[in-house]
Amino acid sequence: MGNIDADLSVLPDYHTHDLNISMNISSVSWAKEIRVDLLINNLFDEQYISNGYFYTYDDSWSTPNQVTTIEGVGYYPQAGRNFLLGATIAF
Repeated sequence: MGNIDADLSVLPDYHTHDLNISMNISSVSWAKEIRVDLLINNLFDEQYISNGYFYTYDDSWSTPNQVTTIEGVGYYPQAGRNFLLGATIAF
């Protein structure tokens, strides 16, 4: 997350799996074809972080005559398992 060599600025590795299922239905009288799609993102509900921010600052006020560099991070966790259902109808 940062362009420095700090261990705190490195995001952990992750791997997700998606599943996409399509089905064509052509046995209806009122349409040439109906296509139904189901997309399942993050199939195994992996908890992962793909973005974040890293910051540093020098603390010169907590201890007199001493400067301490403070590092911090913030994370943007991603969605767990989620679904998308769609249909395409050809007339």
